[in-house]
Amino acid sequence: MAAILWRYAGSPKTDSDLSKFSDVGNVSSYAVDPMVWAVEKGILHGSNGALMPQDSATRAQVAAILQRFMELTEQ
Repeated sequence: MAAILWRYAGSPKTDSDLSKFSDVGNVSSYAVDPMVWAVEKGILHGSNGALMPQDSATRAQVAAILQRFMELTEQ
C-alpha cells in the first residue's frame, strides 16, 4: 500500500531509514523507499516498534492510512 501511495505522490526521494523498526528486514526491497517516505510523512506509524510489512491491514488501519495521505496531499 505504501508503494502505491508513494508512486501516486510522484516517487519522492527520502533522507531517512527504517532502522528504528525491529522488522525492517521484512520490508521487500521494492518497498523500502516507499516505506521510508510513508513513515517520514507520518502516513505509517507502525506498532510497538514494528512496521509489520507482511501482515494484513484492517479496514480501520487502511482508512487511517488513506486519511493521513489525503491530509498530506491537501497541503
